[in-house]
Amino acid sequence: MYKPNSDSEPAPLHPGEVLRVDILPHLSLTRRELAAHLCISQSALDAFLSERAGITLDLAQRLGYALGQGPRYWLALQMQYDLWQAERSVPDGVRRVAWPGHGRRRSRSLSSLTAAA
Repeated sequence: MYKPNSDSEPAPLHPGEVLRVDILPHLSLTRRELAAHLCISQSALDAFLSERAGITLDLAQRLGYALGQGPRYWLALQMQYDLWQAERSVPDGVRRVAWPGHGRRRSRSLSSLTAAA
């Protein structure tokens, strides 16, 4: 079920910020050298590092292999960031569906369902 986060919950970091702030300073590579090492354009890397672009599966695979975390690490960072953003907005034109009996206590308990099985 949808559960909005509290307003006090801090935003997750964009994966480009993680790479720019937490990883890149520790590498002995410039942005240009990292882009060449990853076999991507410098403009694509710059868009990601400046948080103008999210991570793609291709970039996640390249970073994951080159840096050793695997692509799931980078995709998980992007997913957390995207979900946090999405939970703070309502898609245009979408309304909640009225579920029959929503909010009422269910008539059968879990134990009665498992006993019937």
